[in-house]
Amino acid sequence: MWGSSFTACYGISLLLIGDRLVVGDNAFVSTLTSESFTLPAKVLGYVLRELHPHIPYVVVVTEEISNETVDELRRHNIDVQRTEKIDTPYLADHKATKFQYTKIRLWSMTSYSSLVHLDLDTLPLRPIDGLFKCGSFCAAIRHSDMMNTGVFVFKPSMEVYNDMVVKSSLQNYSSYDGGDQGFLNTYFPQTKRGPMFIENDTNQNPPCSFPYRPLSASFNYDIGMYYLNGGRALLSPAIIHYTMGPMKPWKWWAYPLFDINSHWLAARDGMEKSFSERRSPDIELVWTLLVAAFFSAVLYKVAHIYVCDRLLAVRGLTGRFEYLLCPVLFVSLSFLIAFHSVSEQTRPLPAWLFAAAVTELSLIFGGLLYASLRRGRRASAVAAAKFLCLSVAAACSIPTGFVLFSSFSARVAWLLVSGNQ
Repeated sequence: MWGSSFTACYGISLLLIGDRLVVGDNAFVSTLTSESFTLPAKVLGYVLRELHPHIPYVVVVTEEISNETVDELRRHNIDVQRTEKIDTPYLADHKATKFQYTKIRLWSMTSYSSLVHLDLDTLPLRPIDGLFKCGSFCAAIRHSDMMNTGVFVFKPSMEVYNDMVVKSSLQNYSSYDGGDQGFLNTYFPQTKRGPMFIENDTNQNPPCSFPYRPLSASFNYDIGMYYLNGGRALLSPAIIHYTMGPMKPWKWWAYPLFDINSHWLAARDGMEKSFSERRSPDIELVWTLLVAAFFSAVLYKVAHIYVCDRLLAVRGLTGRFEYLLCPVLFVSLSFLIAFHSVSEQTRPLPAWLFAAAVTELSLIFGGLLYASLRRGRRASAVAAAKFLCLSVAAACSIPTGFVLFSSFSARVAWLLVSGNQ
């Protein structure tokens, strides 16, 4: 009865296997409008393929994405389709790239019966193919009365698509955030009033009775709510949504502050191992620790041989305010230099160790130049040459074999940091 009602409502062929409804021509889909989200797209594609090897994953890319990136995604067995970006009608007030209406294009993908859209900052933790049983449009209502469209289920339709295109160009057709999320909230207001979609409830009404349904928060698990609740999960997440912008899980500085990011990092490990995109984690750890030991030894020698003596000489020439302020400025500037010297998508461990080494080097070199200036000497290439010579002399106090080995490992670490995107 349920199956015949579904077929009558949507004209879609289906197959009932046990208690699972399998609908033909389903797919997962995401939109990619920025090159910086290429790595998340590869990780999400890997996870979906591991969970659902027979369901395709489609990434719709706009004109901002290069052909090289498209080829890279296809090497990861991702179906890539190009489309044109749809700008928000509120472009004057919302210039950021995230404020656009490109997701409207998804409704024109009528070769598919049903699609589950996933933002690239989401991560499924278990099979989610039960979502294909939902109605014409389903999305989660989160911590407000608005839907979050990071995850939603829909049925493509040219009629709906054409209507959306017309309405998306109207400035009087409201979007509370100036982007497609606000537009979809206005276009599907009835979703929040429908009965909750229950994934495994075989007794619920067929989707044609309630074509618009809210999804459980487990399908759009906001990590912000997780941390506001003291790091306690109120429900078991099916899909994690990494909503904290500066702390996305592919940014090295987000570790180890946010424990829930470890799920994404484990998925990245699996993806890179599957496609041989990096060396073994154990080898990487060994090289990084060797580099850290080398830099620590050099900095210890340099600090005690030269820099500390110079700064002690300056201390008698400075006032109390300068004496207190300069260390704060040195530390802040050194941290900024280190922060910007490492690509944001570098793996956390080598990134932190490399950044720490750069911070220490910047502190010592900055102190050297400042001491030279305050003693009335020119901060020239001579001062830099002295610093480099003393660094080499300090390194020579370490056994020669270790220095040579560490120099080689330093090169390896640099390749890891600069090339591991």
